Amino acid sequence: MLSHEERIEVLETALSVAGGKPVLMTVAEASTREACALAQKARKAGAAGLMLVPSMVYHTDERETVATLKAVAAAGELPVMLYSNRIAYRVDVTSSILEALASDQHFVAIKESSDDIRRTTEIINTFGDRFDVLTGVDNLAFEALAVGAQGEPRFQQAHGVRMRRPQQHRLGITELGDPPAVHHRDVVGEL
Repeated sequence: MLSHEERIEVLETALSVAGGKPVLMTVAEASTREACALAQKARKAGAAGLMLVPSMVYHTDERETVATLKAVAAAGELPVMLYSNRIAYRVDVTSSILEALASDQHFVAIKESSDDIRRTTEIINTFGDRFDVLTGVDNLAFEALAVGAQGEPRFQQAHGVRMRRPQQHRLGITELGDPPAVHHRDVVGEL
């Protein structure tokens, strides 16, 4: 893994070529203390937001997960996109965790990568537009967009840290009738 100093150098390089577009810093540390320190460094270096990975080494319970996420968000004082990947990290960002974080305005988005499209639907149905929802699972990008996710990060054209919802017409859905046939490449190409 890169040191904090090396990661800040990468952030600074990205900022220098981003042309004013927002650049997020991924915070994925083994300890809360190190995650808080990196979040503070990222803010000072000019990051527009954080993508926060729950504990990567120690498998936290719900109480510990919420406490850690809140501590890092408070330390960074930036908008946060949570990275939910229970398959890779075995810490599940559940609806009850999102409920505990919903009152904290630092948390603006979730990158749902559980490989289960029902999780995306659950988040949208439970929280409405409280969190922007993105998918991190390439083979579920179309399905996630179809149920209301805002995008897949590689294809997302962000207009700021808080991602904007795509217009429903991008999927061919109108209030007046049935959607026309839409092919995956057409949707992704338009994003």
